[in-house]
Amino acid sequence: MHRVDPLDNPYFGRSAGPLARTVADVAPVMHAVARPDERDHTSLPDADIDWLDLDTDVRGRRIAVHTDPGAGMPVDPEVKAAVLRAADLFSDAGAEVVELPAFIDDGILRDIDDFRHIRYWCTYLGLSHEAKTAVLPCIAEWVHPGSDMTGRRALEAYETFDELQKRTVGGDLGL
Repeated sequence: MHRVDPLDNPYFGRSAGPLARTVADVAPVMHAVARPDERDHTSLPDADIDWLDLDTDVRGRRIAVHTDPGAGMPVDPEVKAAVLRAADLFSDAGAEVVELPAFIDDGILRDIDDFRHIRYWCTYLGLSHEAKTAVLPCIAEWVHPGSDMTGRRALEAYETFDELQKRTVGGDLGL
C-alpha cells in the first residue's frame, strides 16, 4: 500500500515517492501527489495530512530510526552518523525516538532479489527489440537469472513480501 499515486502496473513490492534535499522541497510535491487514485488498487485512502505545515510540534510523538536492515550491504558509517544526528534533533525537540531492530535476514533478501529477477525478466521479455537495445547492458544481465526460475520459485519468493510486511507492520518493532 502506498500514498503516492498512481503506480503504473502496481504490484506488491513496488513503491514510489519524491526525493529531495529538504522536507521543504518535498512538501509541495507530496501535497500534489499524495492522493488516492482509483486506477491503482494499492493506493491508500485519502488522509488528512497538511503536507505544507512544516511547523509540526514533535513533542510526545514517537519517531522510528532504522540504521541496520540486518542483511545486504553494510550501512555507510557517515550515513548512519547523519541519521543518528537527525534522531538526536528529534529527541532534543521532545520526540520519543525508538530505534528499530533489524528485520531483514539473508533469506528474505535472497527471496526479494529472486522475485525481482523474475518480475523484471518478464518485463524485459515483453519489450520490443528496439526497447531491449535501449536497456543498459548491466540491467539486461541483472534480470537474466529470472529466465530459468520456476513458477513455484516465483510464488515462494512473492510470499516473502507477506512475511516482510508481518515483520514491519504487524510485528513487534518496539513502536
